[in-house]
Amino acid sequence: MFSRNSATVELTIAQIWIDGVGGVDGLDGASSIAISPDEKHLYTSGRDDDAVAVFSRSIPSADLEIVKPGSLDPVTVGTNPTYVITITNNSTSTATTNVQIKDKLPPGTTLVSAEAIGGSCAGTTDITCTFRTLAAGASSTATIVVKVASGASRMLTNIASATADTLDSVISNNTYKAFTTGPPVPSM
Repeated sequence: MFSRNSATVELTIAQIWIDGVGGVDGLDGASSIAISPDEKHLYTSGRDDDAVAVFSRSIPSADLEIVKPGSLDPVTVGTNPTYVITITNNSTSTATTNVQIKDKLPPGTTLVSAEAIGGSCAGTTDITCTFRTLAAGASSTATIVVKVASGASRMLTNIASATADTLDSVISNNTYKAFTTGPPVPSM
């Protein structure tokens, strides 16, 4: 059995089990282990012979992309701008579980409502909209409505990101920032 330090990615032998099958000793006394750079193969060698065993695993992956189309410029105090956020699975694999849109509301705004087509949303300033799965080529949408307060910044920055338990093969399209001109500064 092996253990892996997730911070250093180092593998260590935690325990050696003998299978009791005579004549098969390729892993008898495992002495070293290594993992391939793509993390799909585990290599072990035995100390009692010149054998090497290779274990392979298939890692499902998806490519989630997040988009917030359009501009809300400008917004004024007391208005309710709406952020429509779309998450798309650009891969040929289903994003299996815990597909989420995470949206951090701009300072100076308060949540009015958050809804997700095919999912549910929770939170008040850090909104998380969760979808059970997202099929290959499919999209889902979250709609978040906020109210602009009098103390809102002149530039509202809204940041949304896409996550899932499934490995994401392209992380460069997982975050989207929307910049909106906030309420004008009152004249004196």
